[in-house]
Amino acid sequence: MNANNTAQAHAAEGEPAALDAELIAAMDAVLPWYQRTLRHAITRAEGENRLTMAQLRCLQAMDAAPECALTTHLARQLQVAVPTMTNMLDGLVERGLVERHPDQSNRRQVRLVLTQVGRAILRRYEELMDDRLRELLAHLTVAQKERLLAAMADMAAMLYADERAAEGED
Repeated sequence: MNANNTAQAHAAEGEPAALDAELIAAMDAVLPWYQRTLRHAITRAEGENRLTMAQLRCLQAMDAAPECALTTHLARQLQVAVPTMTNMLDGLVERGLVERHPDQSNRRQVRLVLTQVGRAILRRYEELMDDRLRELLAHLTVAQKERLLAAMADMAAMLYADERAAEGED
């Protein structure tokens, strides 16, 4: 019996606790594996001098919201301490991927800006990851891809609801 059939059997039997336990175990096993697969694709293409996944996520966050590119904002978004973010940004600045500019509206703040090289590296890494994911998806049937897409939508809805609930607590 595959995982989908097992989950359906538990749901039909009214065993939500057992189903929850299977889902938790599956997510605990699969999500880190997914991240490792992307990291390995980047390592194969870029070698040991590659960006870390944390650095890549930082560049992605800066690219997605350039108006919010402040050290404290990025640290909060990526859920790391401000000194950790500062060290990461120092490394990205040294590599020429990010520049620091004085904030025109607040002299005590420093704006972070992706350089042309930073944008190019980000696009390259995103292309590497997309290519690897396409290779993986090639192993699935159309029906499996449709189920996976529905599962990803369900996961996104779950995370969105949790995020909204947490914002209500703040």
